[in-house]
Formats: sequence, C-alpha cells, structure tokens
Amino acid sequence: MEKIKRRLNKLNSMQEWDSYQPIVYLPKSISKFFVKEAGKLLDELKELRLEVILVPAPEPRHYDHRIRKVVSRNPKWYRELYGSNKNFRRDRSFNALIRIKKSNDAYCNKSKYRYDAVYRELIFKRLMEGYSDERYDYEYPSNNNVRRFFKKKSLEYFL
Repeated sequence: MEKIKRRLNKLNSMQEWDSYQPIVYLPKSISKFFVKEAGKLLDELKELRLEVILVPAPEPRHYDHRIRKVVSRNPKWYRELYGSNKNFRRDRSFNALIRIKKSNDAYCNKSKYRYDAVYRELIFKRLMEGYSDERYDYEYPSNNNVRRFFKKKSLEYFL
C-alpha cells in the first residue's frame, strides 16, 4: 500500500502515467472518468454485436439461393481494435472493461492483461480528444478535467 501512495504522490506532481499502468495510480478525481467511460464501453459492447442473417438472394442462381445480410454491427471502436490487434477477443474485452470499471485493472506486464492496456489507451484517447457515438449520432467533447491533469501534452508522450 505504501508503494502505491508513493507512486500517487509522484503522479500528482509529474503526471507520468501511461496506459500500461492501472488507473489506481491516478488520483480518484481522474480515475473516476476512466471508470465511467469503461462502463459506457461495456454497455455499448453488450448492446451492439455482429449479427448476420440469411435472406433470399435478389437474383437467385439456384433453388433456395440465399445471401448473408448484416442486421447489426459491433461498435465502430471495437471494429477498429479488432482490425488493428491480431487475435482480438470479445470475451477478454469484456473482462478488461469490467476490471477497469471496478478499478481492479492490472499492470500490463503479462499478455493476460494486455487488454487492460489496450482499453486504458482507448479510454485515454476518448477523454483527451472526444469521440462520436454512432448509436445516438452525438459528439462527446474531450474531458477538460483530464486534459488539465495531463496538461494537454501530446498523446504520443503518454501512449
């Protein structure tokens, strides 16, 4: 516990947190935004899922010819993560988001917790830059409290 307190004091003065470190190393006033955003991502991932059905082909080439039709898609941010990370798994995404939401995420020193770091990085970008929600066609602005804490340094510094 003493080690965490020393690390918190250092972070408060230097703002040198990166996505490989758990959000417990951030002050509560900042980590609460990560927790809230993880909850939003988790809800969106539960709600939106790729669903494909078979429908009759518009120009049938044989008896009972059918084609696939997408009924619903994964969230855009998940599709981007899936495309940019080899062997990206939905179940591990759920587990990582639940850990972050409970402030129980882990330091990324093993591949088991790689997903925690991936989602902390995503949340950090969303809080620093803002994002659009495709479900409700709404633009969320960047979080000024988070930007102030990190003193608006470039994202490359932290990621």
